[in-house]
Amino acid sequence: MNLLWFVARASGIIAAVLLTAVIVLGVMRSERWQRRFWPRFASNHLHRSLSWLLLATVVIHVGAILLDQYAPVTVVDAIVPFLSQYRRWWTGLGTLSLDLVLLVLMTTALIRVIGQRRWRVVHWLGYAIWPAAVLHGVAAGSDAHQWWALLLLSAALVAAAAAMLWRIAGRSMGTGTIDLGVRAIGALGVIGATCAIVGFTMTGPLQAGWAAASGTPAGLGGATAPSVSTTLQPGLDEPLAGPAAAQSTAGTVLTLNGSADKTLTVEVFVPVQTPGSATVSVRSNDALLCSTAVQLRDVLAGTCGSTPFTLSLSFGGSGVVGELTTGTPT
Repeated sequence: MNLLWFVARASGIIAAVLLTAVIVLGVMRSERWQRRFWPRFASNHLHRSLSWLLLATVVIHVGAILLDQYAPVTVVDAIVPFLSQYRRWWTGLGTLSLDLVLLVLMTTALIRVIGQRRWRVVHWLGYAIWPAAVLHGVAAGSDAHQWWALLLLSAALVAAAAAMLWRIAGRSMGTGTIDLGVRAIGALGVIGATCAIVGFTMTGPLQAGWAAASGTPAGLGGATAPSVSTTLQPGLDEPLAGPAAAQSTAGTVLTLNGSADKTLTVEVFVPVQTPGSATVSVRSNDALLCSTAVQLRDVLAGTCGSTPFTLSLSFGGSGVVGELTTGTPT
């Protein structure tokens, strides 16, 4: 098992929970909400502490992805939004969220320097972090299709939307200071954004083929790469062997080498987001012959260029063995 894979996933999920908690606590603090069992200082203290914990969790999340090195995400991509080759727009939203978190926390630390008014203007950006981070998680993450992730997302959506509506309607906004029509527009915006996130999740990340549609580089993360013209020899019956499966933030990778033909390498990638499919890539002397999508079955079957093939796999304690069989070109 790849530890970095689990660290990246877990830290991303924890960051989403922390961000939701920070928003809810921030509204409770602004509205001066308190009860006997929950004094006001509890909201103030937790809001501040969880904000810094959120930043630490996001740094761990980014660090694990960079160290994993499976997805082509660089240090620059983690700082400057929308430059990454891996799901550019959705990874970019995550980068933008990180930048906004840093901006809000930096201005909070410098509030005596910049003044209360400027700090408040910047602090309102905190509400923009949440939808950007959620879209990043569902569109670029590995667990959007998992039932528990959907349940967690639903709870976070309800909590964050309710908190924002409370903030818009709350007394802390100042009676008469903000026109009722402006409040109504803000409320409709929150409701519309929530519905848009739900609709996008259902019609995008939860649908087959999302990996390719989201901008995943060919051959990575389940993106379907077009088959390449190949010189893969017909009539092959090649035994294969390789180490145990390797896991990353994107999915599971099997790499097998030919036993008779030492120049032959077969790679099978099973993405996390579409576990019912796989991408089979065949190389000779490290040159890509073909990369094609197949259905994940007991025996994988596909076409490498014009040459049909089947690939059988057997898993043992020390590794994986298989057999690549090719037919007559069509």
